[in-house]
Amino acid sequence: AGIMGSTFMSTAFVSLAIGIAIERESGMLKRLAGTPMPPAAYFLGKIGMVLSTVIVQVAVLLAMGVAFFHVDLPTSARSWGIFVAVFLLGVTASTLLGIAVGSWIKDSKSGPAVVNLPFVALQFISGVWINVDMLPTWLQKTSQVFPLHWICRGIRQALLPDAFKIVETGASWQLTTGLLVLAGWCVVGFAVCAKSFRWTRG
Repeated sequence: AGIMGSTFMSTAFVSLAIGIAIERESGMLKRLAGTPMPPAAYFLGKIGMVLSTVIVQVAVLLAMGVAFFHVDLPTSARSWGIFVAVFLLGVTASTLLGIAVGSWIKDSKSGPAVVNLPFVALQFISGVWINVDMLPTWLQKTSQVFPLHWICRGIRQALLPDAFKIVETGASWQLTTGLLVLAGWCVVGFAVCAKSFRWTRG
């Protein structure tokens, strides 16, 4: 579940932010700016591209889990509904944040340095590699501000037995809170994109 959540953000946030910096530096965005396409259409196109890519990645991860690690996939409609909701909100939020950060990157060479450091840090405090209850309380609270925590937590709720919630903060899944945080990041991400996105290097 943690690796799957990390995959969401790696594709939607890291790769997209660097890719946009490359597109701007190469002049591709400048050429798109000369067309009637509004920025919102560009954002939606990027979200669609990331969604289709991540769907393939998720399918491969689930297939590998079943084939090589004997993972039991959930059978209830509710579990899959949680998975889909977290998937859509998580990928959308990560994509919009990737576009927003990509707008601030000055050139493609600095891109990896800008996005990889915060992404690696978030992995270690968001339940990707270790249980969040092993972290100091202040780090647990810090991680809950960011989408990766709630993406991983939501996927764990969808894929793992309910008894596993004991290792979560508060010993509960807090699904409603997670969905609201992810939806909030979608709104913030879109607002920042709409205000700061640049077709050319400033």
